[in-house]
Amino acid sequence: MNTNAARLSDLTDPPLAHPREATQQASLRLEIVRDEAGFLALAPHWDALLARSATRTPFLTWDWVRLWWEEYRAEFQLVVGVVRDRSGDPLAIAPLAIGRPTEGARRHLRHLTFLGGIGEITSEGQDFIVPQGLEPQLTPVLCQIFTRLRPRWDTVLLPMIHETSPNLPHILAALDAPGGGAQIVGRHRSHFISLPDSWEDVEMSHGQNWRSNHRRKWKKMLAQHAGRTLQGGSDFPADESLDALTALHSLRWSVGESLFLRDRARRFHRKLAQRWLPVDRLSINILELDGAPGAATYCFHYDGRAWFYQAGWKAEYGGISIGKLAVAWAVQCAIRRGLREFDFLPGDLAYKQEWSNACQKVVDIEAFNPFSLRAALFRFARRCKRRAAPSSIASHDRAAPHSELPAAGQEDPSQPST
Repeated sequence: MNTNAARLSDLTDPPLAHPREATQQASLRLEIVRDEAGFLALAPHWDALLARSATRTPFLTWDWVRLWWEEYRAEFQLVVGVVRDRSGDPLAIAPLAIGRPTEGARRHLRHLTFLGGIGEITSEGQDFIVPQGLEPQLTPVLCQIFTRLRPRWDTVLLPMIHETSPNLPHILAALDAPGGGAQIVGRHRSHFISLPDSWEDVEMSHGQNWRSNHRRKWKKMLAQHAGRTLQGGSDFPADESLDALTALHSLRWSVGESLFLRDRARRFHRKLAQRWLPVDRLSINILELDGAPGAATYCFHYDGRAWFYQAGWKAEYGGISIGKLAVAWAVQCAIRRGLREFDFLPGDLAYKQEWSNACQKVVDIEAFNPFSLRAALFRFARRCKRRAAPSSIASHDRAAPHSELPAAGQEDPSQPST
C-alpha cells in the first residue's frame, strides 16, 4: 500500500535540477502498442516493472491482463502506452485499450480504459506501471497518450486507482485539457487486515464476545457437521474446487446478478486457476460440512498479500454463521503462508469493517472528449437524469467502470442469515 500521497502542485511538471536530467527526459519517447505481437513482446518486462511500482496488485500482472485480452480481443483495440529510452527498453507502461461496454447507456461511447477496466472480469486495483520514485519523469510522458489518441475516444474511464498513487495527480492534470475536465466519479473504501504472526493474535484483536461466539460456532461446525478444512489443489482436486466455489456462489446470486457467474468470467478464472493454483498464487479455501463443500473462498496471493476476491456458501448453515467461518479459514490460510496483509478489496460492507484494522481508498476517474458529439449527448442525457432522480446517479457512476450490474457476490458474512 503506497502511503506517499502528494499534492497535484508538487507532482505536475517537476523542475529539472540539472541539464543532464533535461537531456535524459528529452531522450524518452512514447510508443503506442496497437498490435498483439507488440503486446506479447512486453511479457518479459511487464512483471519486473510492476514489482518496482508503487501500486502492485494481481490485477496488473501479466497473467491477468493477458488472459483478459484473450477474452476481449474481438471487442477492444490495444493502445498500450510504453515509455522507452534510447536503447528501446521499456521503462513504464500504461495498460490501456479502447472499446465499449456491452450494456447500459455507456455502450454508445468509445472508452479509453485499462485492460480490465470494463466487462464481466472485474479488476479491482489498477494504475499505470511506473517504477516508484520515477513518476515525475515518466508518468507525464505516458499521459501524452490521452492527447495523441483523442480522435479515437469519447470518454476516458479509469477505475479502481489507489487514491495515494503517485500517478494520480499526473493523470488528472493531463486529462484536464484534452478531456474537458477530469473528475473523480467514485470513491470506494478498501478494507484490509495487517496480519499478525498467528491466528490467535487475530482472535485477541476482537472482543471477548466475538472470540467466544466464533470459537463456539467453529467447534459446532467440526463436531455436529463433521467439518473439515480443505485447500483446493491439494486436499481437493483443482478443477472440482473451482466448480464447488462457483456452485456455492450461485446459491445466492443468479447469472443476471453476479458477473462472476458469466461465461466469460468463468472461462477467465478457470484459465487463471490453472496457472496460479499450482504455484500458490491463488487459493480456494474450502470448508467441508456433512461430507460436501459448505463454503469456499477465492483469494489471490501477490506482493506478500492475500486478496479476497470471491466466496460462496450454503444458507442452510446460517445458524453457525458459515460466512464468518469461511472468512476465518481464509485468514488462517493467509497467515500460514506468511502473508502480511489480507485485502478485502473495495466495498464498505459491514463484515469487511468488522474484520479489518486498516483502510485505504480507491477512485474512479472519468473525462470526456470535448470534441465528441456522442460524449456531449451522453452528458446532456445524464444531466437530465440527475435532475429527474438525483439519488440514483451515484450508484450509476460507481457501477460504470465494470458494468451496471453488481460486480460479484456482495453478501455480508457478518449477518446471521449466512
